[in-house]
Amino acid sequence: MERKISESAKITAQIPKFIVKILSRHNASEIIAKYVPVDGTFLFMDISGFTSLSENLSRFGREGTEILTQQISSYFEIALESFFEYGGDVVKFGGDALTIFFEKSVDEAISNNILRACKSSLVALNSLQGYIVKTPFGDFELKAKIGISFGSNSFLLLGEEDNRLEYIFSGVSVDCSAEAEHNAKPLEIVFDKDTFLKVENLCNASKVSENFLKLISLNSEPKIINQEKLDEVDVQRLKNFIIPSVYGQIKAGGEKLLSDHRPVIPCFVSFPSFELESEKGCEIIQKYFLKIIELLKGFGGSFNRMDTGDKGSKFLCFFGAPETYADNEERAVAFSLELKKLEKEITQIKGQSIGITSGIAYCGLVGSPIRQEYTIMGDVVNVSARLMTLAKGTILVSDEVREKTKKKFKYSAKKKISLKGKSYEISVSTPLKTISKKIDFFESKQAIFVGREDEISKLKSLLKRSSNEIVVSGEAGIGKSELIRNVIQDIGFGKYSFSFINIPFSLSSTYYVAQNIIEIVFKKIGIDASKIGVYEDFFPDKIDFLPLLNLIFGRTVKENRVTKSLSAEQRVETLAEIYSELLDKTSQKLTEKLVVVVEDFYRISNEDKEFLSKVLERLSSSRINFVFVSRKNEKLSQKSKIVFLNGFSKHEVELYAKKFLKNSSVPLDLVEFLYERSSGNPFYLKEILSMLKEKKIVSLSRDNFVIFNPQEAYSLSRSLEEIILMRIDSLQSIEKNLLKIASCFGEFFETDKLSNIFVPKLTENEIREKFSKMNYLGIVKNSERGFQFSKNLLRDTLYNSILVSNKRNIHRQIGELFEKEKKKEEYSETLSFHFGVGEVYDKAFDYSLIAARRAYLQQLYFKAQKFYSLSIEYGEKIGKKIEEIELLNYLKSLIATSEYDRAEKIIEILRKSDDFDINLKSQYYFITILDNKGEYEREFNESTKLIEKAQEEGRSEIIVLAFKYAISALIRLGKYDDALKWTEDGLKKILEYNREEELPDFYILIGSALYSKGDYKKAANYYSIAEEYAEETKNYEVAIRSYYGLANCHLAVKEPEKALEYGEKALEIAKKLGSRINILGAGTTIALCLIESQREEQALEILKSLISLAENTKVSYSILSFYNQLGLIYYNSKEILIALKYFKKTLSIAKMLNNIQGIIFNTYNISDIFREIGQKERAKKGLLKIIKNYADSTDINFLKRIGKEFLELAKDEKEKQKFFKILINCANRLKNSNLFDEIIKNN
Repeated sequence: MERKISESAKITAQIPKFIVKILSRHNASEIIAKYVPVDGTFLFMDISGFTSLSENLSRFGREGTEILTQQISSYFEIALESFFEYGGDVVKFGGDALTIFFEKSVDEAISNNILRACKSSLVALNSLQGYIVKTPFGDFELKAKIGISFGSNSFLLLGEEDNRLEYIFSGVSVDCSAEAEHNAKPLEIVFDKDTFLKVENLCNASKVSENFLKLISLNSEPKIINQEKLDEVDVQRLKNFIIPSVYGQIKAGGEKLLSDHRPVIPCFVSFPSFELESEKGCEIIQKYFLKIIELLKGFGGSFNRMDTGDKGSKFLCFFGAPETYADNEERAVAFSLELKKLEKEITQIKGQSIGITSGIAYCGLVGSPIRQEYTIMGDVVNVSARLMTLAKGTILVSDEVREKTKKKFKYSAKKKISLKGKSYEISVSTPLKTISKKIDFFESKQAIFVGREDEISKLKSLLKRSSNEIVVSGEAGIGKSELIRNVIQDIGFGKYSFSFINIPFSLSSTYYVAQNIIEIVFKKIGIDASKIGVYEDFFPDKIDFLPLLNLIFGRTVKENRVTKSLSAEQRVETLAEIYSELLDKTSQKLTEKLVVVVEDFYRISNEDKEFLSKVLERLSSSRINFVFVSRKNEKLSQKSKIVFLNGFSKHEVELYAKKFLKNSSVPLDLVEFLYERSSGNPFYLKEILSMLKEKKIVSLSRDNFVIFNPQEAYSLSRSLEEIILMRIDSLQSIEKNLLKIASCFGEFFETDKLSNIFVPKLTENEIREKFSKMNYLGIVKNSERGFQFSKNLLRDTLYNSILVSNKRNIHRQIGELFEKEKKKEEYSETLSFHFGVGEVYDKAFDYSLIAARRAYLQQLYFKAQKFYSLSIEYGEKIGKKIEEIELLNYLKSLIATSEYDRAEKIIEILRKSDDFDINLKSQYYFITILDNKGEYEREFNESTKLIEKAQEEGRSEIIVLAFKYAISALIRLGKYDDALKWTEDGLKKILEYNREEELPDFYILIGSALYSKGDYKKAANYYSIAEEYAEETKNYEVAIRSYYGLANCHLAVKEPEKALEYGEKALEIAKKLGSRINILGAGTTIALCLIESQREEQALEILKSLISLAENTKVSYSILSFYNQLGLIYYNSKEILIALKYFKKTLSIAKMLNNIQGIIFNTYNISDIFREIGQKERAKKGLLKIIKNYADSTDINFLKRIGKEFLELAKDEKEKQKFFKILINCANRLKNSNLFDEIIKNN
């Protein structure tokens, strides 16, 4: 059973015991930036083999990175047990390295202190001997090496007590322990010479170099020092050492789901080291650290750790974790440029080297439950560190970062560099400066605006009514700015003057918005707002209060007795009063009504927001209005009017896609995909459509039709994931973790089941209440206890962020919950899924098989083949096989879903069966596949073999079925006399085996053979016999086939009205069956009848009414015939360009079906149209294709016609001679050398 750890212990595990001890005796403010001497032994451990492991596992994405992190944590945990036992304290984690401090107590001998470090190292290496990392991707050996050094060092606490805190250890032994480790080989312990001399009589060592020795053994055991009992420390005093959201997660008991996979931008920075023993050095690094934290806070980054040493110092920060923004790369680069600017202010840090990369990383806890830290790990972090090393006083960013930020920053030329462990060079460059470009609110030519009629109307109305404050709110990318642009352009600039404030990531002053507003107003009336003296004219009776206005401009207030007497709260109130009165007075001088639009209002400081709230409550002028654009649906004051934007409707998504693709029509499946994946968010829509275009998943045909490939549409870039993560990160940790666990249930989840597995324990009502408030995220209620993810993108992003190990555990728990239900069979699909992901393979196998059987019996073949496939997969993992009868059902499911390649693999297995029945049926299903694939020669040959085999055992059912396939194949091959002969033999077998129910199929086959031979009267007789049987037995499929046959026969003998009667009968039954293919087939037949009756317009109307149905129906011969007839009607109506479109479509379908006659006739029709419109070269190409590739399948008379037209297209005598040779070669190939003689002679 897992040991329960207290909240206090979880918090203190994030911080070294040394820090906890100091803070139990001092307030942080007492020791910040003050040198504290510390004596003791430093131990530096590094893992050899980590680089190889990291490089190899990084190739396997998230799972590889997670395995890497788990293995490092497991490795550390073994070592830490030894270090803790001998009083060691982990003071720094560093990827694959640890720094351990053995503090020397007042009365402890130096030798004993060193021996504790030595002994713990020997025990640790012994425990780690032969440590092999076994992964699904290979085995890797890890070997630690250790450096040890004793001495006097310094400890320094940096930061502010109520802000971010960081600690550093520096000194000779800190540096020497790292250098000693560099001199060690794997599984060796090395100490510096000075340290060795203090214990030389107590250990055995051998010389490694002039200044370092390798520890071999100890002659004396160290005395274990009783660990000093630490006084209780209020965890509130420790929290500023921890990233705030990480602290919140741990406090809420959600640390198990704290770690995840996410896109992150690591930023490694090296800087010169300072003399920390001096007051000046402490002041410099404190100032530097505060600036780093200030910048990170402004740019939304996270500080991780800082290390100092005599050969240089460094720190790691990152963007995108534990919380993310949509523009993390921009933030990271902007932060790095600000850091370089800082070198002018703090000259001692000149020469900072910075490396920035972008990619997916493990973001979470590393270490053991006793001592751990939040960090990021993965190949992307390693590359960032290497870029820092190569930067040499500049900034180096990876190409991915450059590409995402090149519109915001000017870069140096790209250069290729080689990195250790990389088999290829990578491209890097240096950001030089921000591109200084005035932001034009109307410059975005990419902005596409659709719909929003209600919101536009409301915003216009509010502006006209002079509402002082309007809040336009909605989630990121929902189209707030586009809405405002549209309204402004519609209203125009005649009565209104518009000004815009764009709030940056890092605010330059507390009252940034207030300062900008006053500057805008004063500029409009021609006054310099920065000169405080100008305000005296407005407030002659409030001169003593005017110094407070300096706060607006970020300047120091020149206090007087009046201002000094004001409390902090009253100062703000007074300032708001003066400010609002100032706006009221100055706005009266405006010639036009002023509308100030404040973009990205959610970035505003709390102080600015509170101040503006007070101002707006006081403001009375109707000459100035504010529009605040925010992601939060909140009022600034009671007067605020809110215009809230929801996601687009499906219709608006379609309109957007049409505008984006500049096309009047887009496929319905594209609209469905966009609506599902974007949640109706315009920003997501633009991102998705942009990626689809880039990857050519959406493209335009030559005829300007939008082509969409849904199979490839799911390979979208991670930028969408970043946007979703940004929304999720704004939630409280409990809500975030609830969503993560809910995502493991699937699209739907129930609160009662969630409450059974969620930690910390919440009641079902508490969970239900939380989800009820998440509608804006796409969580909707679907029953009393149930909710669902309305959009898969949210669920997928949540699910993909969870660690693989956490997923396994959650799915096991969910599986066990559902297993308790009484109706296990009904939950078999759910149980298969959860136990499969949870790697409980025996249960996953059983439930997959149950689910497959249920689906098969319900004729849900796609589902059946899915679960049969899963049962085979899980069975292989535990050495179980499914029975042959189940394999046969799997085979039928694969055939029913056109998965022929997989079906043939199952047939290979079943043909080896000892069960004759199974063996025979597998052969029969193989013939079914050949028929569906159009391999008629093989179909006939295999049918004859099957008949022989079945006759050995007298298997009448198989014999008759094989006869049908053989006859059908002969008809398709044009061997009509052979087909009729086989029908005679087949009819005898039917009578012999008393299988009269098969007769109608044979009558239709006979009718088909006779029709193909041109004996329409006899064919009609056989179709009529089949029709009588069908009407008598209500066999609708046979009825439709007989009606088609009769209609074709009557058309062939010029009886269109009679044919029309049968076509309408076929349509009636097709509609009754709901058969799309047969509706199209019957509709096409009716159109043919109408054409024969000289009613082309009516025929065209029928076909046009079926186009939408055809576009959404699986490719078949009915579809082929439908589009072919549509093309012919347009051609005969002289609308040849429309005809061309449909002939091309027919040709494409014919190729898919491998229908040679369809390919020949439509290639000819297309060439004919090209000839008519004067595109002779294209016409020639089509005819040449028929002559070269399909001559042997073309009717002789038709081939002669093609040859004649081909020669007529020759542009000159030379080309005509070339064409003669082509025709002669074709004739020789057909063994009919005189075939084109007459044509050649006449030309």
